[in-house]
Amino acid sequence: MKMRRGTSTRQPKQADRIPLEEIIQAQIVQYLQSLRIFRHSVPNEAAGTNAVKTMQLISMGLWAGAGDLIVWWPLVADWYEYPEDPASVLPTYPVQLGYVEVKRPGIGVQSPKQQSFERRCNRHSVHYMLAYGVDDIKAELERRGLAVMLPRSFLPN
Repeated sequence: MKMRRGTSTRQPKQADRIPLEEIIQAQIVQYLQSLRIFRHSVPNEAAGTNAVKTMQLISMGLWAGAGDLIVWWPLVADWYEYPEDPASVLPTYPVQLGYVEVKRPGIGVQSPKQQSFERRCNRHSVHYMLAYGVDDIKAELERRGLAVMLPRSFLPN
């Protein structure tokens, strides 16, 4: 039996079935957004392999090893009842800022610079966590005694 050009019988490897970090991060962002928990990205991947672009981003404050997301973790159980600041659209609930480093489950590992950044966060009591998916974010919310879903009255119609 002849195979046509461009076809393959290769079975996908386990790693091929695991979502990419970008997809996992987007799912986490979407989940936090659905809970009205403010978060923003640290675009370390923007540096890429272009040395000039990397130096430009470093001069603008890029820090190799910083977590992928900065999350404004609520310190109150009813954070979703607080209004957003109309001028900035930022939350007004009390928060603890923290970093989330996103990794692929089973195969993602921290780089030495990421490990160093985590140690620095720990030394200064800055929350830092690894997340392999939305379930890790839910577990963190539960650890903090916070809801993992908004009450029905706060869900969009």
